[in-house]
Amino acid sequence: MASIPCVLMLLLICPSQVHMGAQGGNSPTEFSSAGGTATLPCANVLYPNCSSTTWLYSSTRDSVELFGHGQIKPENAKNRAARLSLFQNCSLHITNVTTEDAGLYTCQQFPEQGGIQSKDDAPVYLTVLHVSASSRETEMEMGSNVTLHCLLHTRDNCTGSVIDKGVCLSWVDKTINRQIRTTSMCSTTLTVELRVNNTTSTQRTWRCQLTAGGKVQTTAIYTIRVKDTVTRPTASTNSGVLLITRAGVFVSLLAAALIIIVLIHKRKC
Repeated sequence: MASIPCVLMLLLICPSQVHMGAQGGNSPTEFSSAGGTATLPCANVLYPNCSSTTWLYSSTRDSVELFGHGQIKPENAKNRAARLSLFQNCSLHITNVTTEDAGLYTCQQFPEQGGIQSKDDAPVYLTVLHVSASSRETEMEMGSNVTLHCLLHTRDNCTGSVIDKGVCLSWVDKTINRQIRTTSMCSTTLTVELRVNNTTSTQRTWRCQLTAGGKVQTTAIYTIRVKDTVTRPTASTNSGVLLITRAGVFVSLLAAALIIIVLIHKRKC
């Protein structure tokens, strides 16, 4: 029987649900992974130059104003300021996403400085996928066991922001391009024994893949370099062995020649 492609298998195991795509529910949800990028749409733009646009960020700890009337608020954005920008459609663009960026973002419109708000809020959730390992070592010996943890960071512990989006996490062994496990909605753990699949590969890579609404939304990758403890002959070793072998053959031939000369000499005598 023909093998089922990995992506097709993933869609069969994590089927889409009616009215449960990534845009389901009252507020849209954007999916990203640590180190990646995210673009959050502003659905209530008033002025195309973003002069009326304000962006708020809310986490479980606090709520701050990131942009006011199209201008970044560095005193609030702090270490995020260099990673934030507004696109022409006033959407909020985030680079080098971290797990701390997960939360609720709200786009608001204020036609005048200090004036009243125009239009309703346009909220959007950002969730961030991240993979960590039980060992902080990036290089481990062959045969060692390592446990990988994949977690979807959200503002609300995986409730309202993703509960109706049909979210599913799965593990894919990128080295052999094969799906190896599909589990829960927001967290999954995988324990594996480190092996290399051929003599030229010295690393193993796994991908935690997030599917929502029947489509792959984002992935998080983790790579470990495998130290091969088996000693293999090097090119210099092979050359040395060949040289010794040739020398041995030469000595044997020389000894045989000497024996023949001695025997001939005795017969003449």
